[in-house]
Amino acid sequence: MNRQTIIGKTGFFVAILLSALSFASAQNIIKNSGFESGDIVPYWSVWPENNGIYVSIDSEVSLSGSFSARLANNEVYLYQRVVLEPNTKYTLKASVKSELGDVIYLGVNNHGNEPSNIIFQHTEFKTDSLIFTTGENPDNDANIYVWKVDGTGKAWVDDVSLIADKTGQAPDEPGGLGTYYVSSSGNDNNAGTSPSDAWQTIEKVNRMIFQPGDQVLFEGGEAFYGCIRLNEFDSGVVPNYVSFGSYGAGRATINAGAGSGLVASDCQFLKISNLNFVGDGRKTGNSGNGINLNYCSNVLVDSVEVSGFQHAGVVVKNTGNNFRITNIYAHENGYAGIYFSGNYKNSLSDIYIGHCIADNNPGDPTVLDNHSGNGIFVYLASSILIEYCKASNNGWDMPRTGNGPGGIWVAEVDSAIIQHCISHSNKTSDGGQDGLGFDLDGGTTNSVIQYCLSYNNEGAGYGLFQYDGASQWKNNTVRYCISENDGNVSARGAAVFWNGAGDSDQFQGLHFYNNVIYNSAGPALAFLDHLNDNFRFYNNIFVSEQSSVYNGINNERFAGNCWYSFNNSFYLDSEVGFLEWAQSNNQEMVENEIVGMYENPEFINPGNSVLEDPAQLGKSEDYTLAPGSPVINAGLDLSAFGGVNPGKQDFSGYPLTQVTKFDMGAFEHQQKQKIVLTPGWNFISIRVLPANPDLMDIFQPLIKSGNLVKIMDENGYSVENYGFVGEWMNFIGDLDRMNGYRVNVVSADTLEVTGIAIDFPIEISLSPGWNIIPWPAEEEQNALAVLQPLIDEGCFVKVVDENGSTIEKAVLEPGWENSIGNFKPGKGYLVKVNSACRLILN
Repeated sequence: MNRQTIIGKTGFFVAILLSALSFASAQNIIKNSGFESGDIVPYWSVWPENNGIYVSIDSEVSLSGSFSARLANNEVYLYQRVVLEPNTKYTLKASVKSELGDVIYLGVNNHGNEPSNIIFQHTEFKTDSLIFTTGENPDNDANIYVWKVDGTGKAWVDDVSLIADKTGQAPDEPGGLGTYYVSSSGNDNNAGTSPSDAWQTIEKVNRMIFQPGDQVLFEGGEAFYGCIRLNEFDSGVVPNYVSFGSYGAGRATINAGAGSGLVASDCQFLKISNLNFVGDGRKTGNSGNGINLNYCSNVLVDSVEVSGFQHAGVVVKNTGNNFRITNIYAHENGYAGIYFSGNYKNSLSDIYIGHCIADNNPGDPTVLDNHSGNGIFVYLASSILIEYCKASNNGWDMPRTGNGPGGIWVAEVDSAIIQHCISHSNKTSDGGQDGLGFDLDGGTTNSVIQYCLSYNNEGAGYGLFQYDGASQWKNNTVRYCISENDGNVSARGAAVFWNGAGDSDQFQGLHFYNNVIYNSAGPALAFLDHLNDNFRFYNNIFVSEQSSVYNGINNERFAGNCWYSFNNSFYLDSEVGFLEWAQSNNQEMVENEIVGMYENPEFINPGNSVLEDPAQLGKSEDYTLAPGSPVINAGLDLSAFGGVNPGKQDFSGYPLTQVTKFDMGAFEHQQKQKIVLTPGWNFISIRVLPANPDLMDIFQPLIKSGNLVKIMDENGYSVENYGFVGEWMNFIGDLDRMNGYRVNVVSADTLEVTGIAIDFPIEISLSPGWNIIPWPAEEEQNALAVLQPLIDEGCFVKVVDENGSTIEKAVLEPGWENSIGNFKPGKGYLVKVNSACRLILN
């Protein structure tokens, strides 16, 4: 390539970049400004909520293009959320006409200054402008609106624009040089491309237009003042994100003062990690959010601490997809720790929130007409996974009574999963409602809460709610969860059900199964009404102080549940015998048989939850079942009963595909088996099936200690160390409890295995020749008596134990000689038969 070509291409690139810089400073912020998409959503919103009645697209009337927005002949409010820069002059312009000359307002609010508007009152399109200036912190829910107050005629809106006037501001500068450094000892006149040539301020960062692959690193241990502001020109591409983080020792702190820490609008492929964001305090000067993402997609936020913001720690709004929010510690914020809020249902999608803590977010002092003080809240979204998160002590300073906050909850969402989470000690205001643990609220569909722990919340541990005006609530599940002493301050029970819509068609399809609801101070369940359809409760354990259910049971179906109260009597609206209630109400019955019970479930360590780390869920013994509990093997097989999908595992992680008889409650009862091994070869049997049945996993403690030499089955397959081809290899596969195994160890040892015990009777198939059989019982039994059916059948030849003792035909007299004595638990035995046969052990 010659020099002239290089100069030509460079000049072309510079021209394109300068054009982009010019466009960036004068672009129309309004999306779908002329309604040429042919739809109102996703960018415009309507009050009252729109279904095409109040605002619609008109293809017959427009000022320019093919479409305009038509407002119906009653009060209607059409608005769009926008992100505005502080202390900046904007020009808002639109063309409006009304059928009968009704008053139409064009205006702006929530922009950091007093609301401002102009009036249209013309029967033909008139174009007019409103000039306004933002305040110091304008980024929280600024709205551009068209408001038709009343009147009997229609109105039309077209060509809405909002343009910033940046006259006198420093021009934007191009990025694209890779990694940029910001240090408190730097200088904004530096190139910024090395720690020794670092920039100094966030103001310099905000003047840059970053390119894919650029990363901005702030000096660890230092504080930087202001708000990082990004727009669509600061976007990456796969796999080159635009990234913000720290370098050096520790994390850098973005001190936002009275405003927000980072505001991004229309950004793609953005990564924010390893930073702290602090505000002046929700009641002491701050009016912003920690991280505020608007109309963004493909965003990663990881390892961030955010505190002291009046609104949310991390907030994602409007539209977008593919968000990954991980390892966030959000505390001492006002409205919420982590908050997603779309423009309409499904407008935010593909959301992952994992390993986050939302603690002590007390309430937003400016929100006086709705709830605040939430832990993690997702609204108007779809395809959501929240897992391994904790929410605690939120909501205690909500500045109002009425509907209240929650620890971890969703509303107007589809396909949400909340799992492996802890929500405890959440609160509400004095006299307020809620302060709950978990909640599938109004408009939620096809969603699941599973493997979660809720305790000591003022409101319900688990709320299943439908409010008036929400879209249909349908097809949701709560399974394998635990509630302890929830709902005794602001609720009527630990799990609460309410339909504020007043129509059972709006509240239908709940599977509530294998949960533990334990409340030593009140009811386990509370039905505030019975306006529900197809609500099913299976295999749960309900423990209550006295009355098990507030407001009784009416339209719901219960089967396979265990009930127990601390006053030792079954009590709903009044004291009545369990059998009498079940039979007279056709509850807890299947095919005229009682399948539920009133019994003490015999929990281990109930009522003492202190767990804080979601990673430890299922490892604690709390609410597991004591040996001999009446609920063991007493549950329904839900896949066979009603075709219910029971899920993959129980609360502890035990795979349900390995369960043949189900328990009531959140845990399948597991036993510990100890197998004593002596040096050399042992014949063993394992009667419990662990969560991971892989033999190499079961023997991993012996492998790690160097004590295991080899495992062999009856077919000659082995688990052993093939050092020359890759260490330990397993050619046997998974544990088969119908077989015994030969195990060779260097020195005496004990193998401990935890799992579900084998169910009797069992049938062991024997092949002609030698077989290794197990002895899976917990007690000894005379070996000759066990084998007598094989002797009677004529197929038995001989049995040998690991010490060489035998049972075989006597040589000098009729009968059989037994030098083994009893079959012993945990041992295996070599059995020889002369034909295929079966040994049945009862």
